[in-house]
Amino acid sequence: MSKVLIVGHQYSNYQKLEEILNFCGMAKALPSKAYSMTPQDINIKIGSVAISAPQEALSTRQQRSAASRLSKNQKTLVVRHAQSESSYVQKKPKKIWDSLAFDLIMANDEQSLWGWADSNAISLLEYWANFDEDMVFVLTYDKPDVILKHLLNDVEVQQLEQSVIDEKTKDWFEYNQALINFYQKNKNRCLLVNGEQVLDSAKDYVHSVAKITQIEFSSGSEELPTLQDDVSLADSLTLDFLIREVLASSDDIHQMFNRLQNLADIPLVSRAQIGSTLDLLKETASKQKKLLQMDAEQEIQSKLMVNRQENSLMIEQLHQTQAELEKYYLENKKSSDLLRQEQEKVKSLEKQLTNKQELLNANQFSLQIKQENDLLIKQLHQTQEELERYYLENQRLKSQKQEPAKPVYYGAADRVKEDLPYRLGATMVSHSKSAKDLAVLPLALAKEYREFQKHKPSDELPAIEDYQDAHEAEKVKKHLSYRLGKTLVEGLKSPKSAIDLPVRLGKEIVGFNKK
Repeated sequence: MSKVLIVGHQYSNYQKLEEILNFCGMAKALPSKAYSMTPQDINIKIGSVAISAPQEALSTRQQRSAASRLSKNQKTLVVRHAQSESSYVQKKPKKIWDSLAFDLIMANDEQSLWGWADSNAISLLEYWANFDEDMVFVLTYDKPDVILKHLLNDVEVQQLEQSVIDEKTKDWFEYNQALINFYQKNKNRCLLVNGEQVLDSAKDYVHSVAKITQIEFSSGSEELPTLQDDVSLADSLTLDFLIREVLASSDDIHQMFNRLQNLADIPLVSRAQIGSTLDLLKETASKQKKLLQMDAEQEIQSKLMVNRQENSLMIEQLHQTQAELEKYYLENKKSSDLLRQEQEKVKSLEKQLTNKQELLNANQFSLQIKQENDLLIKQLHQTQEELERYYLENQRLKSQKQEPAKPVYYGAADRVKEDLPYRLGATMVSHSKSAKDLAVLPLALAKEYREFQKHKPSDELPAIEDYQDAHEAEKVKKHLSYRLGKTLVEGLKSPKSAIDLPVRLGKEIVGFNKK
């Protein structure tokens, strides 16, 4: 049974390296049986209780081999950083915590090849190497340029200061220094690779892991998935150029990367240098042109949206006006029809009156003709009154749209609740639940009075009777809060009435409880 632990800085694509091996047949680590903890959880737990182990010196042969691959500046760099305490020293937990690791091994005992990736396992590499001699380690590193690219993604540009960059580069340096220290002492069990290069040549990576684990992967490497770098910021000649300029003065960072390249089993293959001034100028001009074009398109879209909204509003207003005109037209037409009918009735009655008058003259003003004539005159008067009424109604309809509508008020209950008597009464009720509240009742009443005077509306409000829901105000006035507040306000108007104020308040409470 072979086990693989993949460790790398958070930006080194270490999780992508695990995905490649999982695709080729390496099983994912199962949680431990007894504690149901993942390998990452176990590393966190052991790391939190472990103490820093004393650093073991490299053998003379290892020191000579490492020194032969370093330049003079790199040797000085190693000595200088060795004098400062690293954040990633190896930790050595007590034997009692070995049960967690043993439980994890037993949970995956039936898997011929399994492993996991964990960036936080950097301080427990020596622990896992000593605990299980069959475990191999894939140590991955990245370019220092990636640090700034991730910072540009994660941090606002205004907050990107030199201190932040120095902190991130220092963390990157110390992390990879810990990788080198472990790699030099355990070369026969380690594979040092560049994460970016592995994504470009995954087959070489799979073959190297198969060689060090001495296990052939079940799935071939001919159909490996295409994986991209985690950096979401688009590659740019200008960006690469500026990042190199920012890191140009960090000699220790570049020397550390060169040292990793010299030691790596799969180093990053050098690519052609890009970013000449002319290329940068072309790219900048092209981007500026695109930005100007995008701004112009956005401005046009914004104006178009405003015009559409204005057109929609005008169309809606036009429809409302048309509806009102149709309404007034129909009402006017109805009144005109009624008026015409009444006029016809008048003409008919006048004709009848004329006929009756002629008949009356013909029959020498007989009594019967006279009575009928009186009746016709009475009907004529009634018809004239109806004509006048319809005429006035017609005039009212014509002038209705010119007269402003009388405002309609709502909220009479809230109006009473915002008045001083109700607010004082509510304060008295809320402070009557305990002796402590009763002790501070005068202060609370004074505070409520000041708040009322401070926010008292300056405009004259309409009378309560003008509200459509004035009946709701009468209901609120029956509340205990309003009755107590009103009694308090009336009792404080004069010293004489203030003497029997407690008695009057008590009567209000007793009367309210009876109801």
